[in-house]
Amino acid sequence: PLSYPGSKLGSEDYLPKRSAIWAATYDDDIKVETSLHKGCKNCEFRAQNDEPFKSGYHECLEQLTNLSRDEIDKGTPLDIWQYRKKDELIAAGVYKLADAADFIDVKPSDKGLSHTERQMLQVAGIPPDKDKGGFYFDARYFRNLQRKWTYPFHFIDFETCTVALPFFKGMRPYESIAFQFSHHIMHEDGRVEHKSQTLISEPGKFPNFDFIRELEKSLTTDDGTIFRWAAHENTILNQIKAQLLSYTQAPKDKNRLIKFIDTITNDATRSMIDLNEIAIQCYFHPETQARTSIKKVLPAVLKTSKALKKEYSKPIGNNSSSMNFPETFVWFQESDGEATDPYELLKQHAVDLFGTKGTTLSEENLLIAEGGAAAMAYARLQFENLNHEERLNIEKALLRYCELDTLAMVMILKAWMDWA
Repeated sequence: PLSYPGSKLGSEDYLPKRSAIWAATYDDDIKVETSLHKGCKNCEFRAQNDEPFKSGYHECLEQLTNLSRDEIDKGTPLDIWQYRKKDELIAAGVYKLADAADFIDVKPSDKGLSHTERQMLQVAGIPPDKDKGGFYFDARYFRNLQRKWTYPFHFIDFETCTVALPFFKGMRPYESIAFQFSHHIMHEDGRVEHKSQTLISEPGKFPNFDFIRELEKSLTTDDGTIFRWAAHENTILNQIKAQLLSYTQAPKDKNRLIKFIDTITNDATRSMIDLNEIAIQCYFHPETQARTSIKKVLPAVLKTSKALKKEYSKPIGNNSSSMNFPETFVWFQESDGEATDPYELLKQHAVDLFGTKGTTLSEENLLIAEGGAAAMAYARLQFENLNHEERLNIEKALLRYCELDTLAMVMILKAWMDWA
């Protein structure tokens, strides 16, 4: 934080004085000088080498640490996954990732990798005896988990929206809206189906209870194990359960819907399995920087899985493996000898969807093409006066991104099963 005479955080004049300083530096085009701290990890002015922007993040670090941009890109303590003592390392003058090893107190776990073991893999690298070809994978621990699963495997991903100003009458601020899911199935023989999907985007229609009905239809055909990535789906289902219990105009089938939710959440016998948690416990690739978001794990897995390369180098074809992509679409593509990130392939697919190649997309459609704006896309479908073609293209983009999220789970699990 900035410091100046007579200013204290929490004092009555703190914000006015600070705002005046910011305004003056903006008017005079003067850089605001600051110190290096753990909050710099989330700097919004961090640009990659291949982007046409200045990188304030690199500017500051070069100035404050005397590291070159290449050294910064190799990693600093700011990049250590879930490490709470970043400020202590900075205060000690430790600016290179490799120099942080002595500061990590490694504590093993009986549930795969502990957080500190994962941090050490990131900082010190994979020990030669644990290296499976550029990555770490705990096959024994994974097999123990796998023995408890039942075929067919179900993979689900939700798209949701949480806003301050509710879209529908009777809702409170920041209540969740669940408007879309994708559902893949993997059979015991390895066959994969994109079994079902739902997108409820009709303007003015509260989607949550219809969403649960459609999910129930998809997941109650058998007792197969259900997979999700991270806690989001579990959280959303519990929030919809609370709505079913509290809404004065709850549907007549609310008890059945609540019972269904109870069978697949929390500690139920068929509770969803969190693949993100398994990634934390079993899998590490240096390019992920120890992070386990599906958009980090999938490209890393594709680069090292011979099984995925063999299976997904072929066109999708005319079968049940996709509900939204043309038969000629190929998921495993290479550039300069490396697997191309499927999310980048999908981004280009969406760019083409919204306009002819070479045309400039609107800011909103570009965000949708980049895959991080499902909630914004849903809001546009609710409130904007869109023509039929643009509405249809937004819906197609949403369906394709959600499909890839569940297919990504399938791909990652297939690679892990092959390695195990």
